[in-house]
Amino acid sequence: METEEAKSMRVPAQLSDINLGIVCPMANEEISAAAFTSQVLEKCRQEGFKSVTFFAILDRKSMDQTRNILDNLATRQADLAGRVGARKQMCGRCLSGGIPRSIDCRL
Repeated sequence: METEEAKSMRVPAQLSDINLGIVCPMANEEISAAAFTSQVLEKCRQEGFKSVTFFAILDRKSMDQTRNILDNLATRQADLAGRVGARKQMCGRCLSGGIPRSIDCRL
């Protein structure tokens, strides 16, 4: 006989109960960064999540205008919350500790 706990583990969570965080590495994406980010956010909003936050991860290898484009987009899109410009090993530390809204984590 199955316990109630086991049954509840099989029941899918309602999307309206989920705070979705999307972590996306980007580098030298100036041609598509704004459109891609906006499309992902719009699609996720349509799905009915409780909240959606897009974290664009950029390191020092990104040499074009990707960062400036995303910074500009963030002024218009509240759910583009975090931009991380850090060495690869620090990204995990920043993410695991939680990135407060609009924090720029640099080394």
